[in-house]
Amino acid sequence: MLLDALGTTRFGILTLGWTIVGYFSLFDLGFSRAMTHLISRALARGDDGDISRVFATGLACMAGLGILLGAMGILAAPWLVSSVFRIDPGLQRETLQSFYVLALSIPVVILCTGAAAPLEAKQRFDLVLLVRVPLGIANFVGPLLMVYWRNDLVAIILVLLLARIAALFAYGYLVRRVLPDERRSPWLDLTLVPKLFRFGAWITVANVVAPIMFYSDRVMIASMLSMAAVAYYATPFDIVYRLAIIPNAMVGVLFPAFSSLHGYERDEARRLFWRGSKATFLILFTLVLPIVILAEDLLTLWLGSAFALESTIVLQLIAVAILINGTARVGTALIQGSGKPDVSARLLLLQLPLYLALLWLLLEHLGLAGAAIAWLVRSCVDMAIVFWYTQRLLGDPVARTLPKVLLVAASVSVLVLVG
Repeated sequence: MLLDALGTTRFGILTLGWTIVGYFSLFDLGFSRAMTHLISRALARGDDGDISRVFATGLACMAGLGILLGAMGILAAPWLVSSVFRIDPGLQRETLQSFYVLALSIPVVILCTGAAAPLEAKQRFDLVLLVRVPLGIANFVGPLLMVYWRNDLVAIILVLLLARIAALFAYGYLVRRVLPDERRSPWLDLTLVPKLFRFGAWITVANVVAPIMFYSDRVMIASMLSMAAVAYYATPFDIVYRLAIIPNAMVGVLFPAFSSLHGYERDEARRLFWRGSKATFLILFTLVLPIVILAEDLLTLWLGSAFALESTIVLQLIAVAILINGTARVGTALIQGSGKPDVSARLLLLQLPLYLALLWLLLEHLGLAGAAIAWLVRSCVDMAIVFWYTQRLLGDPVARTLPKVLLVAASVSVLVLVG
């Protein structure tokens, strides 16, 4: 409906707006995760004043960052419209105005990620969803309603900005409801800035390295094999990778819990870690098993026999890798929640060159199957190291953890043999 009303070019500009509004939250330098971590620890100590200082100082830092990025967006908008993007001359003025509105939305988008931190730390995910679900709906319904009232791209993108502003006020109201003492506590504490930045910087490093690792296989496949091979590899990969929503949801809940427990209740943290790991593994195993067994039939039904011939092994191997990688994310949440985000970031930095070398070697000799095997091997190594380090944090003896490791290994072996 939006495409019919706006036309292809203007709809493409709106799509770019969705991308900027939706994904600029990744550029918060990890402040939102750092705030959740520190507020969770303050809640565990019962320090209401510290909660307020972390919240206020973190938001101030994020506001400054957002204003800086927004100003850069405003300055870059004329150059983007005239030189970078191929936009019809008749649409350039409207596009430029739209980009200005998008630049103004950047501080609001970044602040929204931080405004939810106290609710996540308090583990009030019901209240977080109370804001995020209407916001997600407004992201599409708002422009749709606006286009029939005023078919103006600037007004349509302005709706996206207004929805974010409404979400920001909603978060503020809910934070005051959940943390009423916060209003009577001190305001900014500049001594917290280095602590927030150190924690957030390592989260940012991980957020930068992970996409490089995620997309490097496609680039290498395109350069070493062909663009058609990229389609044969990326299509099954992208579909099965949607299963990552399960460990992502689990980590979102467990991270503030680990942050509040570590250093105070090690036994409870250990129990929560094993419960989270087992739940994640069992849910993913239940979904991955039929995918591995029926991979060829599913791909044939969906994309045809020629596509299935090339992509079946990729789908099977990546599905097993998702099972391993998804389970390891619970351990990563524990490591970060214990105040050691540098460990998980350094682990990714260490893996990156080794993975790229293995990817090149296996692509050279095994083709697309080699790329999938490289991803599976990387996932296994990552899980082994993360698992080993979490046991050091929790103080679990080898005799206690070995049966669980063997169970995971046996389950993965069954999947590989079935495939």
